[in-house]
Amino acid sequence: MKYFRRLSAKQWKTLLISALLVCLFGVLGAVRHTQRPVAEKLPILLYHSVAPAQELNPANLYTLDVEQFKAHMKYLHDNGFQTITTEQLSDLIYRKKKLPPKSVMITFDDGIANNLEYAYPVLKEYGFHAVEYVITSYVKQEAEPFTPGKKQFMNLPRMKECRDVFEYQSHTDNMHYYHTPGSPILLNASEDGIRADLRKSFALPLMRKTSFAYPYGRYDTRLLRMLRELEVVQGMTTKRRYVTQDSDPLELGRFMFRSTNTFEEFKEFVDGRYVPKK
Repeated sequence: MKYFRRLSAKQWKTLLISALLVCLFGVLGAVRHTQRPVAEKLPILLYHSVAPAQELNPANLYTLDVEQFKAHMKYLHDNGFQTITTEQLSDLIYRKKKLPPKSVMITFDDGIANNLEYAYPVLKEYGFHAVEYVITSYVKQEAEPFTPGKKQFMNLPRMKECRDVFEYQSHTDNMHYYHTPGSPILLNASEDGIRADLRKSFALPLMRKTSFAYPYGRYDTRLLRMLRELEVVQGMTTKRRYVTQDSDPLELGRFMFRSTNTFEEFKEFVDGRYVPKK
């Protein structure tokens, strides 16, 4: 106390300024310490179909029990994950913008109607966004009653109702089949035929021409060139790998889920712990 009584006004001023600076840098350091890191690698999830247990066909591994799907979405929600759009994905790859921490992208392939009946309410409950890659020739122009247990494809009126959750991108118009066993038609058709198919797919109402999912995950250099010519900026494969700012935009990896995948595998994928097997 005697020391402080002997301080001059100038010394008091210096001491107070020093104390304030210490406090300020301490606060800034605490803020930096508590900020969550920006996502360095993005998991893109791939589903095909979602249905209740009583509607599942054991031979179809691509339809997920809706309770499994609910568990996946609850985990994402409870652990602070945020879903992104194809536009945000382009921001990451082309404009090198950083994504929010714990970003994830949810995609579905084919345009199966039960996704709008069973997956849509779950996604909406958590405020999640998803991308449906649609085989557009299968889409019905008019409303059609949903029949549980029957394989149905989407219809435009129902797709329109679900736009608050889903965005719709192309999975071809009518080129999702094999030309010969193991060889997709998209790799064998003429260039004019492929262009015509893709343009028809993009022309369907509600469709966007941003992103394309390769049937069976198969593609070649010719198809990549045609997509660039058509100004498609994203290509979705079925290769298990994360997306980063340095990823090839037309060869993006996704983590596909079948009914045989475990919940632990799901957590490994979304938590960024997946390492490709050598």
